[in-house]
Amino acid sequence: MQLAKRLYERPMSLPEHILDRGLSNTGDVLRLRHLFQKLEAGQPINIVVIGGSITCGGNTNTPQQIWVNLVFDWLNATWPHPGHKFRNSCKPATPSMLFSFCLHNSVPDDTDLLFMEFTVNDNMGIDRERGGGLPGLPVMENEWRRGFERMLRLAYQLPSQPAMFYLHTYQPEYEQHSFWQGGESQLEILLEYYGIPAVSARNALYHLEIGRSDGFADEQVHCGVHPNPLGHIYYADIVIAALQDIAFHTLTKVSHHMHKDLFRSLTSLPAPMLEDNYESNNDCVKDGALKDAAVMGQTQGWEWVDEGKPGQPSKWGWRTLEPLQSIVIETPSTMSSLAGYQGDTLLGIGYLESFNHMGQFSVECISGCQCEGLQSRDTNWGVSTSVYLTAYLVVSQSPHCQLKITSLQNTSSDGHKIKFDTIIVATSMTARWAAQFNALRV
Repeated sequence: MQLAKRLYERPMSLPEHILDRGLSNTGDVLRLRHLFQKLEAGQPINIVVIGGSITCGGNTNTPQQIWVNLVFDWLNATWPHPGHKFRNSCKPATPSMLFSFCLHNSVPDDTDLLFMEFTVNDNMGIDRERGGGLPGLPVMENEWRRGFERMLRLAYQLPSQPAMFYLHTYQPEYEQHSFWQGGESQLEILLEYYGIPAVSARNALYHLEIGRSDGFADEQVHCGVHPNPLGHIYYADIVIAALQDIAFHTLTKVSHHMHKDLFRSLTSLPAPMLEDNYESNNDCVKDGALKDAAVMGQTQGWEWVDEGKPGQPSKWGWRTLEPLQSIVIETPSTMSSLAGYQGDTLLGIGYLESFNHMGQFSVECISGCQCEGLQSRDTNWGVSTSVYLTAYLVVSQSPHCQLKITSLQNTSSDGHKIKFDTIIVATSMTARWAAQFNALRV
């Protein structure tokens, strides 16, 4: 039939039985059914993706080689429309926790389809000791998993009620070539709880990669923790194969009506799976809002710059290249809107760590809120890559709060560059966890 021909016309690089292995769960397809019906009716859709450096195109040569761009190409070829829009809101080296604070800054309210990819970056939430990890974490009940669930809950409640789809990426070297030691199984439990369809590169490719089958050996598919263009093709194949089958099933199967109360119970947001893990009143300041948050006359030696590469997402932020330069930022209110809130309030400063000419900075609260501050944070990463990390401060609740960020004279490199791009106010994490997180060199 014509529908099947359109859906399955794209040639695949992986055989069908491998693609079938990649399906983790089909979840609740009601939102995807609505999406595919909209496409069949000839209407344009808005597609957004959030994730880490893999989704930003690590080890690809052009944006067209990134897995999600290949998926968008398939969607546009199957349901062509000049009005389709695509936005890549990835951020390298970023766990889902950041998006539990800043989702609305990255995902517009009119999104129709939201792709997500965090499995590699969220491996910090596993309960085992390894380089950079936190040993002795309680299984599931830790801030990485709680942040992932809060992100899903926020996405679930977007005004446009977008269809959601999750890709579990897998990097053998990063996972010590183990099938089970990563965080995928824990994330998958949360995805299944919320009925979000998901596919797994690990499930599809593990035995081929470990067995070093031709075209699947680690060095043929990955470079370090990132897939190369061939790896991105494999990821795209796994995602597209699942979408093809779901689309064919939902568009050809007769839909049986159910009692409206049962329908409402199946489509409403359930209570959190993790205890009391409700989305809280976090705030996130970035992009133009961060530019405007700088106190007038208190930015000497700093400049507002975009360091993004052509064809890739913008990387706006405040930057200085000289030591002993201070900037004052007016943060959102640190007052909790939760009645009787007795927990901690944290301020997060999202900053760049890199390997060229990077310096050290300090942070202090100078007006309104009170905090112990941060005496020194070294942003020299020491390896040939750039990542975005977050430093957290415990602050008092106050309707008014000003931070002073200063580049220091001390440096472990040949330069003093400091750049930050996000300020977060969070009432969903503990001071103890923030202290542990600040000690990490992820």
